[in-house]
Amino acid sequence: MINVTEDRLNYSELLHPPEGYRVEFAVANTYSLDLETLIGFPIALNMSAEMNKTVLNDPLSIIEGIRQSSERLAVFCQGGQMLNSGRENRSIFGLLEDNVFEVNLEDQQKSFHPKIWLIKFVNEANESRYRLIVLSRNMTFDRSWDMAVALEGKRTEQNAGPDTEPLINLLTFLKSSISSHPKSQAIQSIIEELPYIEFDAEDKHIKDMNFLPLGIETNQSEVGELFSYYHQMLIVSPFLSKSMLEKLMKLKLTDENMKNILITRRTELSELPSNAFDHFDVYVIKETIIDGEEMISEGLELPDLQEIHAKLYVKRKYNIFNFYVGSANCSNNAFHGNVEFLLNFQYKRWGFKFDELIEELLGEDHKFQPFEKVEEIPVQEEVETPIKDRLADEVRRLSNLHSQATVTATENQYELLIEFDDFVPHFDMTISPLLSKASAQLKEKVTFHQLDLLELGEFYLVRVESGGERVERIIKIDTFGIPPNRNQKIYQHLIKDSNYFLQYISYLLADDFLLTSLEDKHLSGLENDFQSKQDYIPVIYEKMLRTAYYSPEKLADIEEIMNLIERESVVPETFLNVYSTFQQVIEDVTK
Repeated sequence: MINVTEDRLNYSELLHPPEGYRVEFAVANTYSLDLETLIGFPIALNMSAEMNKTVLNDPLSIIEGIRQSSERLAVFCQGGQMLNSGRENRSIFGLLEDNVFEVNLEDQQKSFHPKIWLIKFVNEANESRYRLIVLSRNMTFDRSWDMAVALEGKRTEQNAGPDTEPLINLLTFLKSSISSHPKSQAIQSIIEELPYIEFDAEDKHIKDMNFLPLGIETNQSEVGELFSYYHQMLIVSPFLSKSMLEKLMKLKLTDENMKNILITRRTELSELPSNAFDHFDVYVIKETIIDGEEMISEGLELPDLQEIHAKLYVKRKYNIFNFYVGSANCSNNAFHGNVEFLLNFQYKRWGFKFDELIEELLGEDHKFQPFEKVEEIPVQEEVETPIKDRLADEVRRLSNLHSQATVTATENQYELLIEFDDFVPHFDMTISPLLSKASAQLKEKVTFHQLDLLELGEFYLVRVESGGERVERIIKIDTFGIPPNRNQKIYQHLIKDSNYFLQYISYLLADDFLLTSLEDKHLSGLENDFQSKQDYIPVIYEKMLRTAYYSPEKLADIEEIMNLIERESVVPETFLNVYSTFQQVIEDVTK
C-alpha cells in the first residue's frame, strides 16, 4: 500500500478519463502553481497523454490541450505562489488566465494549502462519473516524495447521505471567491450533483472514508478523531511544530518504550528542541537520495534534488487503524488557520499489524531502503527567517491587497494602468505584464505605454530583491479593457503559417494525438512548398472522412480553429476548397 518502490502512482494516468468518458469539468487545488506544469495537465485530462518532456515540448499538444480545457478547468492556488517559468515565448500563458484563481485568506499568516483534484467525466449517454484525487503534491515540477489516493465516484439513484457534505463545503468556499465568474456555475452544478455521488477507493480493505477540509467556517472540529487516544502512531510530515508533536504524544496510551515513528526532513530536526523528539523513532531520507539519484550513464546532468513532502498520519487503537492522507503538515498553522484537505479512512484487513506497515514503508532490505534512522538529534539552532522567504512573503502581501488594472486603446497600441490600494513596499520591487518585456518600479500606480495586444493579460510578473537575493512570482490582477479578440490573436501568433495549420488539422483528426504530431514533424520543414502542401491535402481529406463516420464532433473543432485563425495567408486555398467540398458531401449524405 505504501511501499516506496512498488506502490508508485503515475500522476498523468490519475487524470486520464475512464474508457468511453471525457472531462466535463475539473477543479484543482494547490498551494504553489508553476504555469509550465499547468500546461501539462490539460494534455493529460483531455488527450490521455503522459506529462513528459516530449509532450510538454510539443506545441500542438500544448495548444490543443489548452483549447479543450478553456471552459473545463478551474485551478485554485495560494495568492502570490505562482512560479515564474523559464519559457522564452510566454504568449501561451495568456490562454491559461481564465483557468487560474488565486485565493487570499484574511489572515495573511495562514495559507490556502489543499491539494486535490475533483474531476467530473461524462459519456455519450450523458452519464457522469467522478474522480477525487487527494494529494500532498503541489502543481510544480518539484521531485519530492509525495502521496496520493484516488477515489472513483458513481451516481446513485437516491441521495447518498451526508458523506460528501464536507466536499460540498469546500467547493462552496471556492465558489464564493469567484461568484461573478462563469465557471462558478460549473462548480455549482457539481455541488448539486455531489449528494448523489458515492465514492469508492476500489480497495476492499479501505472502509469508512471521511472528507476533512480544514480552515473553512463550516468545518472546524472535523479532525477530532485524529486528536483522540491511540496506542501507536506513524507521522510523515516535512514540516513540524513542537506543540503539535507534544499534543499528539499526550494522547498515547501504551508504554513509553513503544515509540511512535516520525519521518520528516533532516533540516527540521535542528529547528526544534531535541526533547521534542524524545518519544519518537525519527527517520529521514538518506542524503545520497536527497543529493540526487545516481547518474545512469557518464556525462549526464545530476538530477534535481529530492526530499520528503508527503503528509500521512496512521493511528492504531487496539486493532483499529485510521489513516489520514492529504495536505496538512504536523504544524500549528495546518490545523489552526490554513485551508487544508485530508482524507480519513479505516484500513481493515485480517491480521494487519502496525509493524507490517512500518516494514513496508521503511523497507526490509537496507541496501534499497530510502530512509535512515536518526541516532542523534542535532542541537536546536536559532535561525533567522531566510531572506528569500521574506521576499516571497512580500509578494503574498502584495497579492492580498485590492488591486486592478485598466487597458486604454491609443491608436494602434495600448496603455496599461495598474493600481494597488495602500501599498508601501519593504523591498526593491518591479512589476511587468507577464507577456511583455516592459518593466517598471512597483508603486501604488504603475503605467505602461505603447503595449501591443499580445502584451496584454491578467498575469503579472513581480520581482523582489534584497541583499543580492531575488524572488520572482506571478500574480493575477483583474484587468479591464482587454480587447475581446486578444485570445484570438494569441492563437494566430502560435499557428503562424500554413504548414503549421495543416499539422494542427491533422493533429485534430488523429486517433493518437502524440503519434500524429511526431509523424507530421516533417511538415515544419516544408516552408512554402505549395506542391508538398497540395500532396498532403488528400491525406487530411481521408482523415476527415474517417472522422465524419467515427468522431463527427471533431469536425466542429476544425470550424472553431478556422474561426480563431481568420487569416487567408495561413489557411491554404487548396484546403478551403477541399473543406467546402467535404461539407457539401456531408450535407448531402445527412439529408
